[in-house]
Formats: sequence, structure tokens, C-alpha cells
Amino acid sequence: MARRHIEEEKENHERWLISYADMVTMLLCLCVLLFALSQVNQKKFD
Repeated sequence: MARRHIEEEKENHERWLISYADMVTMLLCLCVLLFALSQVNQKKFD
């Protein structure tokens, strides 16, 4: 007789970490974008 070992799928309690990491990544991209746009050409400004 062959025994079947049925593994129950474990609950992923750290699912929030993926969403949090995505949010932090988007926030970092926004800050880099705003910094890049804030660089003013001094000759044109004068």
C-alpha cells in the first residue's frame, strides 16, 4: 500500500511585506524623479 503525503499549503503571513516593498520602491522613484526635475540650468535662470 502506498501512502500519500498531502502537504497543506502554509499561510503566507508576510504577504504585506511585498506591498510595503513596492510602496517604498515607488516612493524612492518619485523622490529621484523630483530631484532630477529640480536641477535648474543656472545660465537660463540668470
